[in-house]
Amino acid sequence: LYQKGSFAEARAVVDEALAAPVDPADMAGLMHVRAQLLYKTNEARASAQSYRQILSEVPGAADDPEVVTNATAALVMAGLNAEAVRLVEVSGPQGTYELAYNAACAQVGLGEYSAADDLLSVALDLSTQALQADDVDEEETEAEQAVIKAQRAYVAQLMGDEASASEGYQGVLKVKGHDNIDNTVAAVAANNLVALRGDRDLFDSAKRMRAALAE
Repeated sequence: LYQKGSFAEARAVVDEALAAPVDPADMAGLMHVRAQLLYKTNEARASAQSYRQILSEVPGAADDPEVVTNATAALVMAGLNAEAVRLVEVSGPQGTYELAYNAACAQVGLGEYSAADDLLSVALDLSTQALQADDVDEEETEAEQAVIKAQRAYVAQLMGDEASASEGYQGVLKVKGHDNIDNTVAAVAANNLVALRGDRDLFDSAKRMRAALAE
């Protein structure tokens, strides 16, 4: 059900399983799936609370890059940016580009644009390494990195660096038709490129696009 995108149905199944006696060995997995499903159905606050529970109750969860990445995604989506930043600081660097991207989105929410730009640079470097390790070709790599580049262009725009912002948005739009680029990413880039001329309001890509889940 999860893989098919039937998130509401999948959540009902998970909730039913959690209502019954659960083997302790299965509890952490079920809790994590439920938190992800809440995120997928736009219940950001509930998802963030579920991840708080996982981090406090499941041994080793704070050291699990997937859990921390997804927890920060939920916190950012819920607007709990300071808590997301603290979580990353407490957990320490974990070497995933999704986590670096989420941490950058949190810094944008706090108005810390220079810190956000640094983290987005890290996210790009880490994603390049990860995608190269998976033998992903250059075109697909560009498409996969579009969300990071769109957010970095947005940060440059916020800092007044219109040349870098324009270059970043145009780079995203060059791969607009690729199967692996989210249409929302391209829409944000196109809107913000026009906004550079003062014709439209600026879109925050973190608010228009979900933070990254480590799935």
